[in-house]
This record gives sequence, C-alpha cells and structure tokens, in this order.
Amino acid sequence: MNTTPIFAALAALILISPSQANEHLEPEYSQFARAGLPDSATSLRPYHEIIISVLDGAFDPDISARLIAMPSFTPEYALGIREVEGTYKVFHLASRSQLWSYENLKTLRGLADAGGFPGQDENLANAIAEYEALLPPDYHDVQTDYCEVEIPSGMASDLLEIWESVLLETRYGDQEPIGPDGTDYHFSMRASGVIMAGKTWRPDPLSKTGALVSITETMKNLCLTGDQNLLAQLEPQIEAMQVELTP
Repeated sequence: MNTTPIFAALAALILISPSQANEHLEPEYSQFARAGLPDSATSLRPYHEIIISVLDGAFDPDISARLIAMPSFTPEYALGIREVEGTYKVFHLASRSQLWSYENLKTLRGLADAGGFPGQDENLANAIAEYEALLPPDYHDVQTDYCEVEIPSGMASDLLEIWESVLLETRYGDQEPIGPDGTDYHFSMRASGVIMAGKTWRPDPLSKTGALVSITETMKNLCLTGDQNLLAQLEPQIEAMQVELTP
C-alpha cells in the first residue's frame, strides 16, 4: 500500500508500541491471558479480541504452549505445541491479513466522521479506500493458513519446560519505554492448572527472551518448510537455553 500523507501523519500515533525488558517477560494486561479483562484495562482490547477470533485454533484445549506474535507490518500469527494422545506437534496459524489494519481503518473512519484535516479530504478518502480494498468487510471472514509438524516427545518436553521456566520468571520491569515498530510476543501456557502469560517486545537476541524468540523462529521455519534438518538446528538452541535457565 502506498503511504498517503494523512497516513504518514498518523503513523507515529498508530504504530507506537511499548517495549519490554529483555531478560524476562512482563505480566500480561491483554486478553491473551484469557482473564476477562474490563474494557478499561487496555485500549488494545478490541484488537486483541479480533486476533483471538481469527486465530481461534491457537486456543484449543490440546494446545500445550502458545505464542501470539504481532509484527508491526506483517500479519499476526500463532505458534506453539499441540499434544494429541501423546503425540506432539509444532503448529503455526497465521492470518492472511494484518489485523491491526482494522484498527487503522477504524481510526481513519473516525477522523473522516469528525471532519478530517483541512485540505486532506482526498488523501483521507484514498487511505480509507485502500484499506477497504485490502480487508474483508468483516474480520470474521479473514482467511488463515495452518501447518503442523510432529516433533519427538523428548524435544517437546524440553520446549515445554523452557516455556514454563521463562514464564515463571515473568515480572514487571523498571521502565516501559516506547518505540515506533517491532514485534510484540505474547507467550502463554497452562501448567499445574494455572494459566501463565507474559510478553516481550523486540528482545535483545542475547537475552533469555531473545533466545526463546529465536527458538520459536526455528519452530516456525520447521513447520512452514517441513525441513526435518531444522530439528538438528533446534537441539543446540534448546541445550543453550537450558544452560541459561539453570540456577
């Protein structure tokens, strides 16, 4: 999509996301924790509910561990581990449309209803038309792509232990700076009957959360390509993470 002047003027407001600490996840305040938060809890609740609706399969009962990834400029996706009768599979479920675009469209329509900006009526109308051409009118009609690939039970057990260990270190950071773009990563799982959830944004690759994100990238590539050689790539990543998490 070509960036119109009106969209460029709004980009700083629309695309800013909070950043998170690197060495640990931070507590969730979103619907991904499935906590039934009130509307006032987060202004992103409508967006998160759209993601949950479109990526509904990522919240099936047989999902042992889950990541919801929200890139700034590409479609959102879910990734994790599914267990069915003792068989473990890495799954990847991706939206074909960037769901954040519905929020951008809502903002632009609100501006138009409020009278827009002086001299920008045509640009505003063009920006709205571009979004409308890209998106199904109803987000419930957004299409998704799904893949899954079986992994050894021992590897799955190691991955689940890593997921849980990182989530158990979740805590609030000292500060919450902002940045213009990047990917938000929302991790969650159920362990010992408790739903645990934590998030990070643009983690340092050398941090624990950065290492976990790197593992999920290999998992994603394994699922999307079906290349079994990526299992061998996962093994040293898992081993290094286990050492990092050892007290």
